[in-house]
Amino acid sequence: MKANTVAYLRCITCGGGLLMDDVTEESNGDIRSGKLICEQCGAEYPIEDGIVDFLAEVDLVVRSEIEGWEKMYSPKTVEQRPEWVLSLPYLTPEIDPDEDSRIVWKRNGDIFHQMVKKLGLTGGERVLELGASTCWATQQWVEYGCEAVALDVTKNLYYGIKSGQLWMDDRGSYFERMLCDMHKLPFEDSSFDIIFACAAMHHSSDIETAFREIGRILKKGGRFACIAEPLSNIIGETQVGEHEIELGINENSYTIFEWKRAIRGGGMKPEPFLDYHYRDDKTGLAKLRAEKAYSPNPIKRLIKSLAFSDILPARLRVHINMLTSQMSCFNVVAVKQ
Repeated sequence: MKANTVAYLRCITCGGGLLMDDVTEESNGDIRSGKLICEQCGAEYPIEDGIVDFLAEVDLVVRSEIEGWEKMYSPKTVEQRPEWVLSLPYLTPEIDPDEDSRIVWKRNGDIFHQMVKKLGLTGGERVLELGASTCWATQQWVEYGCEAVALDVTKNLYYGIKSGQLWMDDRGSYFERMLCDMHKLPFEDSSFDIIFACAAMHHSSDIETAFREIGRILKKGGRFACIAEPLSNIIGETQVGEHEIELGINENSYTIFEWKRAIRGGGMKPEPFLDYHYRDDKTGLAKLRAEKAYSPNPIKRLIKSLAFSDILPARLRVHINMLTSQMSCFNVVAVKQ
């Protein structure tokens, strides 16, 4: 980590300021080994491989999440290769032969760039990514000219924030990496211009607390943006990963109303949006969406057909889609008031 990053960090135990200490390894201004010490309570946070660890004490839910991801990627999978990570989000058949995987990742990449256009970046924004995992999106923020921080509870190479080193070595870039629980963020108030998450917020079973923390560290007028979050709809369908739950990973699915209420609770005004793939009939997702849109119940079928029609205004169509379609995901840009 860079020494000047300490200026906007704070102790997760008491909120006190932090001091750099015991630096044993440094490379080109990047502190690779050392620790941070709280000026008030004396709590210590180790730095290893340039990554600050704020997870010394975690609750059972977070511990289960960490162990669940370890089980998910054991034994070794096709994703656990440098070339796979560095190809994200646009995988080729040579890199990943699984077509469904390529479709999902392409969709995430396309929604990401669609969202960035909505944000109208000026360059130089400080961005925090929650649940950064392989850090593919963190690297994208850097390429858009932003100062970026990647945060996750998993450190492992190929599916945790240790993957960030792959991007930095390959692209000659730099971004901060931290191990931390999104419900206890180690940042001073009003530290970020943008906070972002891709399919990560639903791993919280207390989104009200998570969004209060997000609102606390977001600057006034700053934006929170998340994409590809699962939704529960009024028809009774959810998008939780059953296999992930079996492994102990914390999977949750919220309705659009629950998402919006939690975001407003963090002092932000949410504006959900549909991704381009909602309109694209040339992808495998469109075919799957058409299959999911069919229902033997005529009332359900009528409601779902309205969600995909051009008859209604766009804003209303967004809400109908997110309330009724199993294939819709929650995408939002929210402004701190």
